[in-house]
Amino acid sequence: MAKKKEKLQLVLQFPKIYRFITEEIKKSKKSLKGLTTAYILGIATVLVVLSVLDLASNIKSFNQIKGHRQTLVSQVGYWQKVVEQQKGYRDGYFMLAVLEYQLKNFNKSEDYLSKVLSIDPNFEPAQDFQKILNKGE
Repeated sequence: MAKKKEKLQLVLQFPKIYRFITEEIKKSKKSLKGLTTAYILGIATVLVVLSVLDLASNIKSFNQIKGHRQTLVSQVGYWQKVVEQQKGYRDGYFMLAVLEYQLKNFNKSEDYLSKVLSIDPNFEPAQDFQKILNKGE
């Protein structure tokens, strides 16, 4: 019994409070690390989702532009056939000039426009369009 009393006195003399405090600090550090990790993963997830949505929007826009460009190219093909059959068709050359301008083929657009003006130098839409082409230079 004497030994038990001595142990009890030692325990009472040196309480284990210091361990309790440090263990709580360690536990709070672990939970803080977990919260930080969860916060970082949450932000990363949001950024990934936003990037995917932006990519999807860009792909949609690209497909629309590509479809519009294909439409313009097919119209150019049609009008080229028309002006091959009717060499002096002013409006056909004018349409080709406008379509090539929309396709950003400015040299071809100028060539077709010069054909339009050689056929009809007084054609006002062609004169206005020539002013637009000259501003781009």
